[in-house]
Amino acid sequence: MLNVDNQQYPEEIVKEEYSEYRYEDDMPEVNRSASEYIIKDSNIRYLSEEDLQGLSADECRLARNEIYARNGRKFEDEELLNYFNSCSWYHGTIEPNDFQENMLSDIEITNKNLIVEYEKKMGYR
Repeated sequence: MLNVDNQQYPEEIVKEEYSEYRYEDDMPEVNRSASEYIIKDSNIRYLSEEDLQGLSADECRLARNEIYARNGRKFEDEELLNYFNSCSWYHGTIEPNDFQENMLSDIEITNKNLIVEYEKKMGYR
């Protein structure tokens, strides 16, 4: 059993998902924090495409919407609503129609745009 995000997983599952990494500590932060964040610090630092490598279409969608969720945006989409409601840090306070892009910081806008471009490049959008 290996410990990832303070949870125990069978070693073969972790090795399969992270086969390119030699040690648990070498695993990318985006995947290690998946239980609470897709990209833990997308609100405070500029991301690079390297930070997005290996993310699935669903993970990209969640990472993009995580930026909005951190700012209190509520979601009409049931899948997004259920996902973010399961996150201890999420507190939806702003109705979707009341949320404005200018409520995001420059870093968050840049990161959202990077994720969108990555999704297009990967054929997810």
